[in-house]
Amino acid sequence: LDVRAVHVGVRQDADLAVAQAAQIDLVHGAVRVDADGEYVGLLPPLLERSRANDTQGAMTVAASMAASREKMAALIEEHIELSNKYSNTQAEESKAVAQRGFFLSLASILGAAIFIGGVSVVTIRGINRSLAAMQSTVKKIEGDLDFTVNAEVIGKDEISEVATAINRL
Repeated sequence: LDVRAVHVGVRQDADLAVAQAAQIDLVHGAVRVDADGEYVGLLPPLLERSRANDTQGAMTVAASMAASREKMAALIEEHIELSNKYSNTQAEESKAVAQRGFFLSLASILGAAIFIGGVSVVTIRGINRSLAAMQSTVKKIEGDLDFTVNAEVIGKDEISEVATAINRL
């Protein structure tokens, strides 16, 4: 067993432990899990034995560090599961809100289309009625050459102005 390899592995484990310690603080909300303290606390004895070329002693400390590392890994996995569960819940809520927004938008568009359609129908009927009245009057004048016939003046728009002009003939 190469002591340098154990030393490099321990250094990598220490860096990983420090990086993961911040994440472990988030497990179960505000509850601080001190698994990293146990692991990091074993680093000085391991390094001391490793520098003294006490391979058996370093391996003993490394074995106890493995248990702490497993505990930290379990806590991190639990944190990941909680995060996934929370994100799935948030995703479902977001989908529900988006669906409500979609249907609300669809209802608004439909309502606006019905309103615009209703206004259009009323306007077109008014125009058609005025044009039909003028057409009837012009046909009577043309057929009978009776210029005493008056066109019905409906409203106060351009079409009613034409009807008034026909009546002045």
